[in-house]
Amino acid sequence: MKVFKVIVFILISSLVLPCCTAPSGNNEWECKGVFKAELTGDVEQQLCINQVENYQLSNHFLQFNVQNFDIAGKSLFELKLENYSGPGSYDFGLDQLSRFSLNVYGASDEFYKCVSGKIVVSEASSNSLQADFDVVLEGFYNKKTIHARGGIHL
Repeated sequence: MKVFKVIVFILISSLVLPCCTAPSGNNEWECKGVFKAELTGDVEQQLCINQVENYQLSNHFLQFNVQNFDIAGKSLFELKLENYSGPGSYDFGLDQLSRFSLNVYGASDEFYKCVSGKIVVSEASSNSLQADFDVVLEGFYNKKTIHARGGIHL
């Protein structure tokens, strides 16, 4: 089990390569990327990713994927708002249609699903997305939790 935790930590830590780090003594860090997240709990990490792989917006659907490839494998953040109706606050949870997830692929796969939290969308158009999130993710196999706070700013 300890080896599994180390592998998951290495995979998620590898996201840091294209990331920014926080200045000491300050809870905020400068991120010039389009996706920013601070992970706490089972994993302690700050992420700053420069590219969104997939972004879709239609009448009642909003989705984006952010991923990172490295030597250890691939990590994928995915958001799907099935009930999107414009700017506003959307809740996540086990009984909600919408979902937020983190999937880690590599030597030991782990799939973190959102068990609670929300996203606040301030702007969404075909070429722009401004949103901030605060969610709790739980691992499918290890049942450990990660608290993720951040935003996407296309």
